[in-house]
Amino acid sequence: MARRTCDGQGLLAAFRAGVANIEAHVDELNGLNVYPVPDGDTGSNMAATVRAALDEAEVVAGEPASRIAAAISFGALMGARGNSGVITSQVFRGMAEALGDKRRFNGLDLANALDLGARAAYAAVVKPVEGTILTVVREAAAAGVAAAERNNDVETVRRPASCRSCARQAWSTPAGRASTGCSRAPCVMSSGRRS
Repeated sequence: MARRTCDGQGLLAAFRAGVANIEAHVDELNGLNVYPVPDGDTGSNMAATVRAALDEAEVVAGEPASRIAAAISFGALMGARGNSGVITSQVFRGMAEALGDKRRFNGLDLANALDLGARAAYAAVVKPVEGTILTVVREAAAAGVAAAERNNDVETVRRPASCRSCARQAWSTPAGRASTGCSRAPCVMSSGRRS
């Protein structure tokens, strides 16, 4: 049965799993790093950023979803490393803003949060380049919004918004083709299983 809504504990549990997934794939993410400079640190920077976000969220474990989301956003901003970390922090800022003061959220709320997160990330970059983390986030948001139109369950929105198909879209762009071509990038929205 699909999960209709998610509270703070559910959000924190999902974020913990996503952080573990990113940390388990740091080398793979580092190998995808080609833009703007192929310095091979995207995975390391994202892992440090989401770890800082998780550490901040753990301080308020047991609080409503809005408080967990705000802590994730703050922790990511304060712990952001590199371009990928700053962009990731902006995704979480937009998502936290969209969740507002909600104690629980449904699939439509999640879709709106993903959409605002993607918009915040694009707005934070002077010259957005497709085939980067921006494309993955935008595609995840679009998949989430489309799913929410069919069903308002949180899980129904989360599943298509997970990154496998989104990453495939990113790698179809010039910057993405310059990477390893991998369509198996880990995702912070993932439970660790490939979707």
